[in-house]
Amino acid sequence: MRPFIFAWTFGREQARDPDAATLALAWAAMECGATREAAALEFIHLGWSIAAATRIAKAAEAELRRERISYVVGLIREALADKSDDHAIRALLTTERWMRPQELDALIADLRAAALVA
Repeated sequence: MRPFIFAWTFGREQARDPDAATLALAWAAMECGATREAAALEFIHLGWSIAAATRIAKAAEAELRRERISYVVGLIREALADKSDDHAIRALLTTERWMRPQELDALIADLRAAALVA
């Protein structure tokens, strides 16, 4: 995570919107495998309050989750358009470990229902 700290320090000084730069950094750190807690801890080490560091890390985690779910929805829609069965859809997403099986099942069911209605 240390390279991101340098990027954050430089980017925050240069950015027109320092909060957006900070959120982008936390998002990038989590995309590379840092946990929300690790990202928050790095900001605390930089002098942030615990509340502010936790808030930005939670916001980054939520943004990353939205991006990932959006990506998964796109993959599932493509599979549904190709008339793939649920097993094929699940196989397609086996590398997407950040989505819980129950969430994946519910998402497939919702998209299948939407495809039938549309």
